[in-house]
Amino acid sequence: QWSMDGGTVEAHIPLSALAPVLRPEFGGG
Repeated sequence: QWSMDGGTVEAHIPLSALAPVLRPEFGGG
């Protein structure tokens, strides 16, 4: 199972926070 350090935590992060990180283009970068 995934660790809370890279599995559960990421799942709890909203897409709004992951969008700019995974795709800077979406953030306006």
